[in-house]
Formats: sequence, C-alpha cells, structure tokens
Amino acid sequence: APVQAATDGGAAVLERSFHKVAVILSSSWRKPSHAERVQLLEDALSRHLGVPFAFAGRTRLQDDSLAPDRLVAIAHWVQCFCEERKRLGEDGALRILVLEDFFITPFGKWSCGADHIENVADAEQYILSHGLAERPDMKLKIVHTYDQFTTRENLLVQAGEGLTMRHFCQAMTFLGSKCPHCRQKQLFADCSEGTRMRSFSRSTSGSSDEVLAESHKHLPFSIQAWRLWRCLSSLWPWIAMAPPWAPWRKRRS
Repeated sequence: APVQAATDGGAAVLERSFHKVAVILSSSWRKPSHAERVQLLEDALSRHLGVPFAFAGRTRLQDDSLAPDRLVAIAHWVQCFCEERKRLGEDGALRILVLEDFFITPFGKWSCGADHIENVADAEQYILSHGLAERPDMKLKIVHTYDQFTTRENLLVQAGEGLTMRHFCQAMTFLGSKCPHCRQKQLFADCSEGTRMRSFSRSTSGSSDEVLAESHKHLPFSIQAWRLWRCLSSLWPWIAMAPPWAPWRKRRS
C-alpha cells in the first residue's frame, strides 16, 4: 500500500518530461538492504507510466541520519553530475527537482560545514553552490514534503506527508505545467468572473455580494454543487466527471 500511494503523484510528475528526466534515489531505500522495496517501487512506476522505469542513480552511501547529512549527500550528487556534464561538453537547460522531507525535519539552524541553513531558499542555494550555480540555464527547486501541527491537547505532530496537492502543484509549476486541479480551478474562476462582469455591466447598483449572487443565477449549474461533485469524483474515480445536471449532458430520447 505505501508503494502504491507513492506512485500516484510521482508518476504524474514523471509523465511531464519522462523522456528527458533522470530520477535519482536519495532516501534510505538507496541502501542495499532495501533493494527489494526499490524493485517494487520501480515496478509500480512502470505500470503507471506504461513503460519500463528504473532509477538512474543514487546519492552516495554515507551515514546520514540527520537532515543536514541528507542535504550534503544531494549537493554532492549535483556537483558530480554537473562536473560530468561539463567534462562531456553537454549544455542546455537543466532543472533539478528535489522531493525530500529530510528525515521529517523542519528547517531551522542546520549546519552544513561552514554553511548555515534556515529555510528552503538557503538549502536550494547550498545545492546550487555545488552545482556550477553561475550557469543561468540551471534551476533547482526543493519541495519540502513535511508538515506539522499541534493538537488540542498541545501535542506536536510532525509528518513526512509525501506529494500532497500543494506539493504536487509546486512541482508541476516548476516543471512548466499545471496540475489538473489547478486548471479546473482556473476554469471556474474564469467562468465565475466572466458571468459576474456581465451581470455587473447590466447594473452597477447594489453591493458586491448582491452582484455575485446575481451572477450565479446565470450559471448553468451551482458552483458549490460542482465542487462537491469534483470531491466525490476524486474519491470514486469511476463516477463520471461530468455531473448529471450539466447542460451538455442530454438524455437520449
């Protein structure tokens, strides 16, 4: 089940540029003792992608049990990769996307040698400084798949949450795309805004709430009902994405 869950968002990110991407394993699964788990993950990704998949490499094996250690290992791999590209005379745009929870650790006062890391921007700059950062065609993004909250009993809960919708959107935006959820939100934002403006142009009197309520009368279906349907569709994929009350779904006589 964990392997299956891990592939849901990961495969979608890979599909964005599968033929141009090299996926590097930096987690504890890169150790030889986890070879069977890695094979299960590669098989699951292959099924999702529809083509054979295998990790192109791994960060170096070292004793990394703390967040700074993991960051150093990733920076070392980027440095070696960039040096190899330079040696081979390879050029062109390079984007490096890092999906990492850093041992379920929030950013703070990390020490990586002489460098001090306090946030995502510091971590990104640390990696870039090891990867020929002066090259303008090289971009790097860290998606910190970590979150924390405090319960009503004042208990701090820390979690490595994987590719949530927020993280998925960050990754897809960095890769030059939008996730389907964001595209759908934009579609209905444009629809709602366009209807509101048409209503407003007919009559500029009344409060903004009255204008918005009036605009919803001209929509072919309820925005709230559509949102509910989309939520249900995400939970039960076999439900038709177009709700039965949508105007383009006409019953056959």
